Amino acid sequence: MQKAGIIDEFYFSLLGQNAARKRTINLEALGVPSHDLSELDAPFSEEEVWSSIKMLPPNKAPEPDGFTGRFYQACWPIIKKEVIEAISAVWSESAIKP
Repeated sequence: MQKAGIIDEFYFSLLGQNAARKRTINLEALGVPSHDLSELDAPFSEEEVWSSIKMLPPNKAPEPDGFTGRFYQACWPIIKKEVIEAISAVWSESAIKP
């Protein structure tokens, strides 16, 4: 519990606290369009991941694993399940929330 307090205190001193605003901007009155951003929380599909892998340069390795784009492209049928699971784990609520 003491570690959590130290971490909280560090970030509180770094970021400060949310102060009440004296004025606000009415975006509706300005005619700023609103956008439905709910799809940003959707998990990545296999097609999205494969599309990104196809765009990787074949002779360069994205850090930190050292595997080249050619490796990911050539081995996709073999590694696809594990790659999708890893990406899903990173972006799942259980990975983001404590």
